[in-house]
Amino acid sequence: MAEFPDELTAGYGFDIVSSWLRSCGARLKAQGYEQRDVPAVYTPMELGDRAGWAVSFYGPAEQDPSGSHIQAEALVLAGSHLSWLVQHSVGQDYNYEPGESPPERAVSLIADRLSVLEPAT
Repeated sequence: MAEFPDELTAGYGFDIVSSWLRSCGARLKAQGYEQRDVPAVYTPMELGDRAGWAVSFYGPAEQDPSGSHIQAEALVLAGSHLSWLVQHSVGQDYNYEPGESPPERAVSLIADRLSVLEPAT
């Protein structure tokens, strides 16, 4: 979690990180990885001032040749606060019901927590 000097600067931070999430596939390819299973898609959510999440599957995974790297990320902006959560694992399965994946759940929990930090308007 980062606290910026003002909401405008925090918004710039959100824009930069969310652009990284949207361009994940191209950056992975440039590093010699292949994107697997589901393309990395940044999904905006109506929480906080702005929020979203993404999950990327890429390989090869040296630790598990039949598995993939799985990277889940949640991003929430609330006022002058920006939270970016990254979860990385290696495996074959990432089976969650819609709305129940770790980054989807994290976004709402983070937004609730950040709302406590922001003064009421």
